[in-house]
Amino acid sequence: MTGQHDRPVKVRRRVLLGGAVAGGAAIMTGSLTLGGTAAPILFPDANHTRGYTEAHTPHLQIIAHPDDDLFFFNTDTQHSIAAGHPVITVCITAGESNGHNGIHAKRRNFADYVAARQTGHRSAYALMAGLGEDAPWHRRALALPHGAHAEIATLHGKPDITLIYLNLWEDGARHPRAHGIRLAGLWSGADARHDAMVPTGSPLSRPSRFTRAGLAGALAHIIDAFKPSLVRTMDPDPDPQVHDAANPRFADQDGFSDHIDHTAAGLFAMSVLHGHAKHSCVVEAYRGYYNRRWPRNLSASARRGKTKLLEAYGWRDGRDCGAAWGCGDRRLIRHRDHVASYVGSTNYRYAADTNWMHADDDGIFAVSVERGRMVHWNHDGSAWKKTRSHAGGWYLPTVHIGRTGAGEALALAMRASYGPDPRDETRQLVVRSVTARGLGAAVSLGNPDSGASDVRAWRGLGVPAVVPSPGGGAIVAVRNFFRQLSLRRLSANGQWGRWEHVNGPIVQDGLCGVSTKEYTEIFGSGVDGVVCWRQSKGEWTSSVIPDAAVASAPTLVRLADGATLLLVREARTRHLLVFRRESDDADWQSPPLRLQTTGGFGPVAAIAPPAWDGRVALATRNESGTIGLAIIDGRSGRFESSWGDGGPFFVHAPSLTVDDGDRLVATVIGADGALYSARQTEPGTGLPRTWKAARAASRA
Repeated sequence: MTGQHDRPVKVRRRVLLGGAVAGGAAIMTGSLTLGGTAAPILFPDANHTRGYTEAHTPHLQIIAHPDDDLFFFNTDTQHSIAAGHPVITVCITAGESNGHNGIHAKRRNFADYVAARQTGHRSAYALMAGLGEDAPWHRRALALPHGAHAEIATLHGKPDITLIYLNLWEDGARHPRAHGIRLAGLWSGADARHDAMVPTGSPLSRPSRFTRAGLAGALAHIIDAFKPSLVRTMDPDPDPQVHDAANPRFADQDGFSDHIDHTAAGLFAMSVLHGHAKHSCVVEAYRGYYNRRWPRNLSASARRGKTKLLEAYGWRDGRDCGAAWGCGDRRLIRHRDHVASYVGSTNYRYAADTNWMHADDDGIFAVSVERGRMVHWNHDGSAWKKTRSHAGGWYLPTVHIGRTGAGEALALAMRASYGPDPRDETRQLVVRSVTARGLGAAVSLGNPDSGASDVRAWRGLGVPAVVPSPGGGAIVAVRNFFRQLSLRRLSANGQWGRWEHVNGPIVQDGLCGVSTKEYTEIFGSGVDGVVCWRQSKGEWTSSVIPDAAVASAPTLVRLADGATLLLVREARTRHLLVFRRESDDADWQSPPLRLQTTGGFGPVAAIAPPAWDGRVALATRNESGTIGLAIIDGRSGRFESSWGDGGPFFVHAPSLTVDDGDRLVATVIGADGALYSARQTEPGTGLPRTWKAARAASRA
């Protein structure tokens, strides 16, 4: 290209990928090279980074297009940067679209448009890092396995912000000499190879070509080089969607509620984590276009924050940043209605669950997942101990622990396999008994849609919930591929029945339920309110609890006086809705109580210990991505202890239990991969304040 860029930099297992200026490295202001040559910078080096420490571990993101992180991962990406975590974002495709940058563009130029998008992408990251939109970047060529090259850009002054652009053609059909049509073809094997492009102003001297193995190897190489504690991916298993006048297709793939590149990027990322990368980490997958079809789950202030970053990416101010090809993606102006619908939510594909910690006579225990392996934690009264299980296959991020009617604790998770043949794409529900002493053998419950003729339905498994049965057994409930309810029953003598399918309104992922001798109820959040499926005398009926636009999975709490609370976040606000039912035969209170929270999204953890005399402890993710705790009176809804915020930036959702002295114990899995916990000083009063990290060495 310009001759101001050196040959590609090899990334080895201990190589950085970012740092202060060294040896006259090329500096980019906006998009203009100021001069110098690029030199490799080794990692770790205290002179070049403020430290990849236990508390500030790297977070790595894999996206399809250079705005997916801003639309779908945020607000989490912002929180990672604010918490001091180095952030590395890998963008697979160039996202060249039709080559026209905005509604008034007079000519088509793919290389210019991609360069403008990447300029806007860097501007948004500079803002998240607390710098100006035109902050300088170090841009170099990066050598990858199998002979491919990528661009690596590191933010000057914030050397732990790194962007890597692989630049595969989004649609190879737009280029007459390009090999490969779409990323999905490379994943499935329909395309043996897929060409990349060279954006205008790039440090790359020539386009690269990727095979399926080459792209997987490149992603694995980057993961193993950076050793992230957290990997974020796109949604590999999108919801089905009928496209019609009420639900126009826009950029969805046929039959599904997401872009085809988002799905392929998610599949590549998960497959690499499953079978290639050597480094262990926690994983979070994010919904994409799904967000516009469900109630918004972010508050007004959070939506404004996302919008501000997208305005920077979209070059809304039209400023002169010194780049002849443009300073951002002006097509966002044309599609601002869609932009607003995507900005309103952040949703995890595998819905976060608050029931992953319990207690028994031997102590407190929890189960989490690290890069597909189940991890058992137990606290014996003095310290947490950690055991990583290598049995039972490769698991998706969310674990649910529930009890049977006989009191046995069951850990349920979703097991996955990946491959280019759609028949290799399996998702199964697995159950394991669990105590403070460890995990039992894995038993597969299969998939409620495994008999579907369309093999894509095999990937539509939702997060399970356990509902105890009075006779000693249990019901396992899941959201199926068709976004409705499926369940399996465990008898008191330990026998599993067949899958049952229950019709009713469609719901989001994340269920809860209750079962008595007279009836069973399962709850989920729908488009128009909380959906309740009720079985009485063998017949299932469904209804919607009115007066609520809801935007989280519901949480059910049984009080000692026989009343029941149903808690769910209200859409578009910082409010928590609390429905109360005085007895099993009573109606739900209408309208519900509206409790102010400190923002955030995701489900609410709640517990009402019998010794607490009707008080209920609550835990949520707050607006800054840390934990919010409160205690309310379950009868009046009055705050006994108003919201206290603190603890680490975390993944998934918080969980609550009590110790043998009835003191509240709150836990989260930190974004650094450690388990954090805090405990009350006195039972039932005051909030846990002191958070401690457990980074115990794994036992075999």
